[in-house]
Amino acid sequence: MNKPMILKRGTVKRKLSSNQYELEEKDGAKLIMTVPKKFLMNYLGIETGDIAYILVNSEDEIEGKWAIKYDFMDDPNLLLQKEELDKKYTDESV
Repeated sequence: MNKPMILKRGTVKRKLSSNQYELEEKDGAKLIMTVPKKFLMNYLGIETGDIAYILVNSEDEIEGKWAIKYDFMDDPNLLLQKEELDKKYTDESV
């Protein structure tokens, strides 16, 4: 059985290559997002400042595949993780 994937969220900081982007998590940690080649041909672009999600195998990993809406639709666990991350990002402590 496949190990459940872990979702991470970050803000796009810069493009590293034709299919890789550097993201920054809320705490300042750096992530690397890889966009599968099949999406590059029919995707308009990822802009600096965009919010993006990546799929990793463990909390320690900083590099992962770009998570898109179909990943969330197919996996209720990922959707729950996304909702928790979104809540964490929007619940700013004053």
